Formats: sequence, structure tokens, C-alpha cells
Amino acid sequence: MSAITSSPFVHPGAYSLNRGITYGFIGLSHYVHALWNYSNRGIVFEVYTALSRNLALKNILPAPGPMSVRRFLQQYFLLIPGSGFGWHLLGAAISHQGLEHLLANMLTLQLTGSSLARFLPPLHYVELILASAVASSLATVHCIPAPLNPLTYRVRDLNVQPVYRFTAALGASGVLSALTVCAAAFEPNRLVKPYGIPVPVPMWAAAVGYNFVDLMIMQSGIESQVSHVTHLAGAATGLVWYILLGRQFGGPRSWLRPRSKSFGGDWGPFATGWRDSWDVYGGGRRLG
Repeated sequence: MSAITSSPFVHPGAYSLNRGITYGFIGLSHYVHALWNYSNRGIVFEVYTALSRNLALKNILPAPGPMSVRRFLQQYFLLIPGSGFGWHLLGAAISHQGLEHLLANMLTLQLTGSSLARFLPPLHYVELILASAVASSLATVHCIPAPLNPLTYRVRDLNVQPVYRFTAALGASGVLSALTVCAAAFEPNRLVKPYGIPVPVPMWAAAVGYNFVDLMIMQSGIESQVSHVTHLAGAATGLVWYILLGRQFGGPRSWLRPRSKSFGGDWGPFATGWRDSWDVYGGGRRLG
């Protein structure tokens, strides 16, 4: 999805911090992807093996075996059916095995994050990311089918390695769905070019269209490599978050009335000075 219009900025300091949060998310996602590549004996593993032939480097940068890394990733960065609360609910949001999956999600994050960075204070931006990650992950682990035969073995490279044959999920899709819905709520008429559509459409239409497709595919029962329930749960989280917390910072007020003065208007550490700058930049209305 590519944006083709601009919007007013919040205070430059808040905008820069939001951009830093976005790029921090992108950096962590690339790091976890490199760990998956290492555990699968991919190019990262090959490069480290080639460099570690220097004995001094091996002593300076010791690394665990690929299977140890894989067990760590499966515990903290993979959503498994029926798993309860844990760090994996957050870790899965920055976890991508495939390079195409990673690049597509990070490009979408950069675009939607740039849009929301113009509206939200940094603490609320982080709050939205964390809430959508946990909510979409919980929906995923409780809705995807549980395994019938969770553990089998095969011989690979003369080593017996475990192969987990169950439906599992990972990726930032739930967070991206929440960010997209919130961005559409703040700027419903902003024109964007969604993937696969050559003409620009309003952001509200893109958000509705994506979620409608997810809902139709999930209801049809068609086999898919995509966890559509994750997308829908993330979108629902983003909408609820905007209604309860986000609308004080902008968006159409003809169909969602602002909450009372006692609810909003105070941004915590950003309450003094920055809120006045927000009004100067035209981003929203003071509630306090």
C-alpha cells in the first residue's frame, strides 16, 4: 500500500520518536528473521560457518547450534495452537521465516507507521502496537486447528531432527491490520494504492476491502497459507482502540463524538507544550 498524499504533522519531536519506534520494529523483525535463517542452515548459517573457520573469531563470537536456536524461536516467536499466555504472543509479531513475507510486512509497516506517526503521541503508538500484537496472537492460538500428530521425525543430513507438523502462525500481520484500520480512521479519504490495485482508492475503502476478503476466504473454508483470523482480530483491535482511546487525537467527528474532558487531553509526559503544538499543527482538538 503506497500513500500518495500528505497530512499535517504532530510536534516534530513526537513524529521523529514515532519513526524511531517504527524502524526499531523493523530492525527487530530483520534480526529474528536472521535467526530463523540460521536455524534452517540458510545463508546466515553458511556465512557464520565460513567466518568461524578462523579460530579466533569462533572464540569471540560463539554461537549455539541451529537446533538450539530453532527451539528458542519455537518457544518465544511462534504461535502454536492451544498455547496460553507467554512472551510468544508478542514475539510472533516480529517473527518471519520467509524473506518475501518479511519484506512485504515491513514495507506495509513503514507506510502505515508513517501515517500514524503524524497523529499519535509515542506512548499511545507503542500501546496500539502491543495491544494489537497480543490480541491478534490470542485469537490465532485459540482459532487455528490443533495438531493431530504433533511430532514426527525424519533423517536429514544424517541427523535425526524433529519436524513439527502442525498449523502454526507468525508474522506482523495482526499489528499491520490494526495500524491500517487506525490510519483509515484518522484519514478516511486519504488516497492510497493498495497492492494489486493500479488506481488510488480512499484509505477507508482499502481497509474495508482487505478485511472483507479475509472474512470471505475464512468463511469459505478454502485452504490458505495465510492466517485470516489474525488479520481480522488485529483489525478489530485497531477499531476498538481508536473508538476508546484514539479518537481524541483526530479523525472524523461527525460520526464518532469525542469523549468527555475527563477521559482525554492528558498525554502523560507529553502533556505540556506538545499538546499545544498539536493544535498549532492542526492535528486535533484539545480536550483538556
